[in-house]
Amino acid sequence: RKSVGLDNPTTYEGGRTADAFVANIKSYSGPASEYLEQADESLISPKREDYDHTKVTVIAFVDKKDSDHAKTFESAVDQIRTDGSYYHTENYAIAKAIHGDLEVKPNTILLFRHFDGEVVKSKTIGTVDEILSFIEANYAAPFITFTDMSQSVASRVYSPNNAFNVFVHAAESKKDEVKAWASKLPERLAETIGSTVVFDAKGENSRLQGFFGFNPSIEVSLGVVNLQNSKKKFVLEESADLEKALKFVEDVKAGKVKPYVKSAPIPTGEPEDNVKVVVGDTFEKEVLGSGKNVFFKIYAPWCGHCKAMAPAYKDLADALEEDKEVVVAKLDGTENDVLDERFDARGYPALFFMNSEGKVEAYKGGRTFDDMLKYIEDNKTPVSADVLNRSADDREL
Repeated sequence: RKSVGLDNPTTYEGGRTADAFVANIKSYSGPASEYLEQADESLISPKREDYDHTKVTVIAFVDKKDSDHAKTFESAVDQIRTDGSYYHTENYAIAKAIHGDLEVKPNTILLFRHFDGEVVKSKTIGTVDEILSFIEANYAAPFITFTDMSQSVASRVYSPNNAFNVFVHAAESKKDEVKAWASKLPERLAETIGSTVVFDAKGENSRLQGFFGFNPSIEVSLGVVNLQNSKKKFVLEESADLEKALKFVEDVKAGKVKPYVKSAPIPTGEPEDNVKVVVGDTFEKEVLGSGKNVFFKIYAPWCGHCKAMAPAYKDLADALEEDKEVVVAKLDGTENDVLDERFDARGYPALFFMNSEGKVEAYKGGRTFDDMLKYIEDNKTPVSADVLNRSADDREL
């Protein structure tokens, strides 16, 4: 694109259908903001040919057609062309023409959110960053469901800077009742949570039941998580309402709430082999607190790569069975949480090595028996006598 330089290509983030390709490419033809001389209510009508209920229409009311404000507005929306329809005009009567009770001032912006019909006006046009911040803050509705998500909406909902995302889980029949109070949370907690609360209906298609481990007996469950900066998830242990939700989020922010850790049952009985099975509830003791050198695998039962390396991993544990300074362990990443940020599993299998001094390193070597064994032998550190004696005592028990 000439506007950003031919050596700076724009990443395609649209759909993968023929219609999506065409619409996306068309959005880059012509100016980012179209000049309006006249308009009527059809501009924001769902009957409009290119209307998308997940997007926005934004109009800049400028003092002059080619003013600095108009140019700044176009520079801003050029960065988000595919996320809405953008216009500028010096005809302020258009505001009332498209929405009977609207009045606007010179050099201000009007945003119409298609999803719920909300109209938001800015106090000024401002800089490129201020324009983008205004659109970002008002793009998504304060209460939506997963089925209301588009890529452009999700990118705003899940990417609040240093803010928590709030999710509510209840029966579909409770949605309107929950919306009445949950939609107030973003405004009441503006400095703490994102601009949208996401509703998830109970049932077999729930996306949150397993993620948060919600208790099905609780009528309205509430979960809080910072998806950008932390793995820690927080769950309200009683049915939520406005006041309980407000207090809970404030307590989470203040560090008064213990994070939820998803965990499979702690293994009992004789182990199947020499690979130590770790679960969410035993991770701190068996890995972080072991005082030993731990070679650690996070896997998924359905993962083909995990299945392929399983025999070599078992052979590794067998070979190191008599080395009391080393533990070869595994954890099912689909059934258990690991809150320690150093064990960041972006895919399966994810392999890590923590030496006896507590230093953690992601293992990037080969997945053969020889490769893994050599890595452990080269990187393990001495284990204290106290730790070895404690292990001996535990085996005797």
